[in-house]
Amino acid sequence: MTPERFVETIREVVSEVAFTGQMARLREPPGRQPRPNIVRRSEWFNSLSSSDQDMVAETVRSAVEAAVFRFLCLLDGVTALDDGQGMLRLTYRTPEYGDTWLNDPTACELHEALRGDGPPP
Repeated sequence: MTPERFVETIREVVSEVAFTGQMARLREPPGRQPRPNIVRRSEWFNSLSSSDQDMVAETVRSAVEAAVFRFLCLLDGVTALDDGQGMLRLTYRTPEYGDTWLNDPTACELHEALRGDGPPP
């Protein structure tokens, strides 16, 4: 696992799943008795024009991407977790290859890889 592959996995299993899940909930609330606030948002969303629904989808995607970006900034240490004295170390461990330091500050920063402006893979 490389830092770039980790970011791509986060994009696939966090960002994309969160976005598609929220959009599906807006279109059709899940369950036999969905919570009233979910039903209320769904009714509102479904009453919108197609272009307005597209705008909501863009906003939801933007919010998901911003949250993931900020979390990766936290893992990279460019957003302080506390008083700035500590550091998070994200390690991927496999029996075959051992440990890989995914948020090594001397390598590609995860938040840059998410934006696509990090060094080439």
